[in-house]
Amino acid sequence: MMLKWDLARIVDTQGYIAYQGLRCEVCFNVCPAQGKAITIEMKHNGNGKHALFIPMVHYNSCTGCGKCKQACIMEEAVIKVLPIKLAMGKRQEHYKLGWEEEEIRKLPS
Repeated sequence: MMLKWDLARIVDTQGYIAYQGLRCEVCFNVCPAQGKAITIEMKHNGNGKHALFIPMVHYNSCTGCGKCKQACIMEEAVIKVLPIKLAMGKRQEHYKLGWEEEEIRKLPS
């Protein structure tokens, strides 16, 4: 398993043209793990007439290479490559996910 230090993260959704209805897939197209680390998801914009095509970063496949940030067409890149501790949150230990607990109980001892 590869040790990752950095992770891509879209940090500005309000200023990003994809969230305003203009299509941009540059980060998706330059990603070496295209279709795995970055995918394009279609969402309705609320008026029922148009769709938004939103790049989504999948952390388990992102290598943190930074090609997406370098290729971003915005004046200031809306996708940043951050240290993992800044890019990802971590739930507190006392919060348990029932479905994970159930899977652990099913494992043979």
